[in-house]
Amino acid sequence: MLKELNKKLTTENAIVTQADKGKAILIINSNEYSEKVNSFLLANNFDTLTRDLTEKFKKSIHKAMQDCNLIVDKRQIKHLIQKKPAPPNLKAQLKLHKADIPIRPVINNGTATAYKLARYLNKILSQHIALHNQYVATNSTSLANDLTRLELHEHH
Repeated sequence: MLKELNKKLTTENAIVTQADKGKAILIINSNEYSEKVNSFLLANNFDTLTRDLTEKFKKSIHKAMQDCNLIVDKRQIKHLIQKKPAPPNLKAQLKLHKADIPIRPVINNGTATAYKLARYLNKILSQHIALHNQYVATNSTSLANDLTRLELHEHH
């Protein structure tokens, strides 16, 4: 049955994708899907690159890390550089609950060149810089308590 479904999707030029809300999946014509993604990119002034700059960026990060051994230990450098970096892909989840079925862009940066380094530096910064977020809710009860104590003035 799975082979028949794959064959039908191929002949009809369709893809299976995940919807934005819930656990629904949908089948959509791949041309229509591409059109929605491209119109989103155009509407938000995104540019596409003509060539992949991932390796160039990887080399510049490696050189910068070699030069700046105060923050990153030399033994850790090899663990903080992606082995096979790839530019993140844009995937679109369709918003079935809205008119014209717009998309929600989803980008997985796990394969990005600087992902491991950014995660590591974020960990260091969060240890040394205490950000006092005034509006952090640990659960719905604390949120309700904070909202009841919130003072609103006429200019808010």
